[in-house]
Formats: sequence, C-alpha cells, structure tokens
Amino acid sequence: MKIKELREVTGLTDRTIRYYMEEGLLTPAFSENYVGRKSYNFTMADAEILRQISVLRKFGFSIEEIKAIEAQNGKTAKIIEGVHARKKKCIEEEQNALEILDKLEHNREYTLPELAQTMAAFSAGKSLPKEDNRNKLERFFKKHKKGFFTLGKILDILVFIGTMLASGTWLYMFLTEWKYPHIRPEVSHPVFWIIIAYIMIGAPIICGIVCLIIRSFDSKKAKKFPIYGCFCLCVLLCTILPSGFLGNFALPIESETRELSHYNQIDEFALERDGFYLSLLPPRQFSFEKTEGLLEEYYYRCRATFNVTTDIYAEWSFSEKTFRTEIQRVSMLYDAWKNPTDEYWTTETLQKGNYICLMRYHVDEREGKTTKPFEPVDNSYTFYIFAYDEKNQKIRYIVCDSMENGADQPYYLTLDW
Repeated sequence: MKIKELREVTGLTDRTIRYYMEEGLLTPAFSENYVGRKSYNFTMADAEILRQISVLRKFGFSIEEIKAIEAQNGKTAKIIEGVHARKKKCIEEEQNALEILDKLEHNREYTLPELAQTMAAFSAGKSLPKEDNRNKLERFFKKHKKGFFTLGKILDILVFIGTMLASGTWLYMFLTEWKYPHIRPEVSHPVFWIIIAYIMIGAPIICGIVCLIIRSFDSKKAKKFPIYGCFCLCVLLCTILPSGFLGNFALPIESETRELSHYNQIDEFALERDGFYLSLLPPRQFSFEKTEGLLEEYYYRCRATFNVTTDIYAEWSFSEKTFRTEIQRVSMLYDAWKNPTDEYWTTETLQKGNYICLMRYHVDEREGKTTKPFEPVDNSYTFYIFAYDEKNQKIRYIVCDSMENGADQPYYLTLDW
C-alpha cells in the first residue's frame, strides 16, 4: 500500500510516519526510479508496527527506548523500570502539588508573597515554562499571533490581486501601448509560449489556490505564522515579480510596419529617444502633395525591453525644386547640430554608391575599437543618416538606434546602396 492508504489505516499523519522512518523505527520496502526518487510499498505488518509504536509513544516511551525494544538487546526490563520511575515521579510531584493546594483555604484571598512562600519547597529545582525563556521576537509573535494571521490572509489576497494586475499589464501593453504590435515571427521556441501561459493563466490560478488554502486554516494555527509568512513571501516573489518582469521586459514583443499610410506614426518609446530624427524627417503632408514628393518605401520598428531599439527608414522621390530645397534644409540642420567640441557625436559626409550621406552617429567603443559607418557594430549605437541620390532625385531618411550591445544590427546595413 502507499503512504496515503497507510495514513488511513493507522490514523497517523504523513509527517509522523516519515519521522518514524527517518528515526529508523520503520524500514519498509521501496523502489527507485531513474532519478533516484523512492516509492515506498507498505504492508499490513508495517501498519501494525506503526500502531504499536504510537501506543508506546503515547504512553511515554522515548524514540531511543523504542529502538532498543525493537533491537531485542536484553534491555527491555531496564527500559520498563525507567519508564515506571518517570511515571511514578510525575505522580508523586502531582500528588505533592495537590496536597499543597488542599492545605490552602479556598475562600481566602492570598497575596503573591504568601503563595510563593507556601509553594517554594515544591518549585525548588524545577525549570521555568518554555515561554518564559522566549526572546522578544518570539514573545511579540505570540502576543500578536491572531493579528499576524489575519495580516497573512490579507497579504495573500493582495498577492492575488497584484498578480492579476501584473499579468494584465502585458495584455494592456500589447493592445494599447504599441501602434503595430506583434510577437516576433522568428521566435519559435516553446519556452516563450510557456512564459505567456504562466503570466496570463498560471500565476493568478496559483495565487487563487493559495488564497483558498489560507481560508481553510483555523485560527488556532496562527502560532505557525513565521513559517506561514515566509511561505506567503515566497508566493509573492514567485508570482508578482516574475509576472511583472516577464510581462513588461522579457517577452519578444515589438511594433513593426511597412505600410506607407503609417508614415511618421511613431510609438511613444521611439519618440522619447529620437527627437533629432523628428526634425530630420519630412512632414507627413509630403505623401499627399505629389508635386513635392512621393513616399516610395517605409519601414518602422520599435522594440522596448530593458532598452529601446528603433529602426525608421523612409525613401522619397522628389521634384527637382523640392529635392534641392530638402538638401539645403537638412544641410543647415546638420550644421546647426554640429559641434567641434562634442566628443560624443560624430558628424561626417561620405559617398556610398550613388548616394551622398550626411551622417550623425555615435557608437560606444569596446576595448578601444571604433566602429565606422557601414560596418557591423558590436555595441550600442545611434545613426542618423540623410542620403541623397543626385541622378534619380531620391532621398533616404534613416535612424537606427539601439542599446542592445550589438544584438541588433543597424537596419541601413541591409539596404541596397
């Protein structure tokens, strides 16, 4: 039989049975699986041994005395004499206490000194109750145990509510804070979907089960509050914190679009970082007035985890007049932002294929290595590029901004120059 059936047969708790096994009073047969986990197979003989042990324990035999009796080492008579002596001593002590109480006048009010003097002889050599030797923290918990137990229940309710809110944060962020939200298609590992299931379903259910368990507790168990409080704290750390962390930062959600009609509609995450690009980018009405310009290609991506990654690319075809006017406008913009004493930003002009590129960029140096434009990067970077083709009267507006330490390469490296 299994331990559950053994529990029903003997009336002992799971904890008591395992304690007797740990002490070597019961050695049932068992089998091990491939990871070494033991599966015990109890017999009716084991159940009878447990019943016998429980009888002796209730009578007052110690664990060591029961072990000696089981070993049949010829000490049984001596053990019985010891138990007899202990019981006799307890009876004598209780009898002496009754005799002292009988001598007291039941209708008289005694003072503390009078009672202490009467009972001094009986109390000599005895130890104080355990609660008298407790430290301040133990006494504080004992005094306020009911209040702490109630607080524990409230904590579990707050854990449940907090987990629901943390889980809902991810859904709210996915539906409202991203203009073009999607989960990256290259993410195919099932662990991400397990994370999503945990955040949206698992964590609130776990907290709900915990709350139901708490409600089934009787207030008499409040004395176990320190252990129970630690359990509540573990539940708090294992539900709310991972839910909020994974929901807001770890899941691979981003905003991405190639629709021309989405031109210049940028997420708040990108707006916070790319103020210079907003000055660089042509105004939205250019896409509607064909005489000034035509938006031919547009790409936008924003990903916000611990850091923000932004890629914005727009390619325009302009009339001769607008083409010249735009080059003049952006050249003045770059000149206005150029600062010879600025050690952070680098501004330069270079030729790439048919395009003349005005570049304003910064790449964090790694081990003294400086990354040049149109090279793969291995650190955080920001590139603002205004590239124009004199022959075809086309202009490319590009921003690539990332603090992912080289995990994302600049989008402009993928373009055909």
